[in-house]
Formats: sequence, C-alpha cells, structure tokens
Amino acid sequence: MTEVQEKNLVICISGPGEDRPFSTMMMSSNPDLHLLHGGQCFPMFLYETEDSQ
Repeated sequence: MTEVQEKNLVICISGPGEDRPFSTMMMSSNPDLHLLHGGQCFPMFLYETEDSQ
C-alpha cells in the first residue's frame, strides 16, 4: 500500500429514512462505510492519476 500525500476532507451525512436524527460529520480519513447507518460520504477534492506514457 502506498501512502497518500494529498490532503483531503470528507463530509458524511446520514441517509434518508433513518430512524435516528439527521447528523453530519467531517473528517480527514476514510470512514467506516456504516459510520452513519447507511449514509453517504462526499470528498472535498477528487484526484485523477496521470497516465505515464
């Protein structure tokens, strides 16, 4: 596994129709996929790799 050098933030929100109140969370690492019980996560930045040709 290679270490990622770029800094990024992810915003996680709870999913619609959940039996818990709406909540959000922002973090700088990859969260558990079930962090907010079926919610969604949105990165601040998207990175593309360069083709080395």
